[in-house]
Amino acid sequence: MTGITFHNVISELGSRLVLNELNLEIPRGEVSVILGRSGVGKSVLLKHVVGLLRPKAGQIWLDEWEVTHLSEEELWPLRRRCALVFQHPALLDSLTVEENIALGLSHLDLTPEVTDSRIDHSLQCVNLSSDIRPYLPHHLSFGMQKRVSIARAIALEPEYLLYDEPTTGLDPANILAIDRLIRHLSEKLKVTSVVVTHDIESALRIADSIALLEDGRVTFKGTADEFLCSTHPTVREFLKDEILRCAQDEL
Repeated sequence: MTGITFHNVISELGSRLVLNELNLEIPRGEVSVILGRSGVGKSVLLKHVVGLLRPKAGQIWLDEWEVTHLSEEELWPLRRRCALVFQHPALLDSLTVEENIALGLSHLDLTPEVTDSRIDHSLQCVNLSSDIRPYLPHHLSFGMQKRVSIARAIALEPEYLLYDEPTTGLDPANILAIDRLIRHLSEKLKVTSVVVTHDIESALRIADSIALLEDGRVTFKGTADEFLCSTHPTVREFLKDEILRCAQDEL
């Protein structure tokens, strides 16, 4: 078994049922996009993969690892293979770019030379100059901060990159740039990418496959073309709502 597998996963936040016997398979080597309206549990899915949240029932597999019942200590090796890029950059304001990226590497017992090389390489991968290493986050634009957060994730050399709403808060030009970066990193670094978003345009640009969440379950899974051509009522309703929302945003 390779990739990420959710089997009959039930998840609750307080008294609210978020995931309702959800089943989903995410294969290795692809860019898989999870679409859905706000509050349907997209981000909850990602947090379950790395053990930040625990489901009430069901199984979650990451390759040969059954994640659901692992202890915090047992989760560390898994988290090194599976890096989460948060919706907001989540950089520490008091640390420089270099220190923010190095912070995640401090658990790996690397030599200073290897750490230094990884910082430079990760910045290069996201099209940032090593000249920004001494900068504090507030010296950077929001788009650059997003790139640094991605650099921090790929410095761990993960096999999986999990993106939680990576284009939130960006202007159209930066949204396009981040979308291109996600595709580029997937191909260059040979990582499996899982992207949570509500942005249909981004999904269609980057996805090898799209899964649509509704009422705690996957109601559609297929290619971008299959998504656009689907006659499933939930897909049609979602597309209609998003087209209306985009039109209103442009007014």
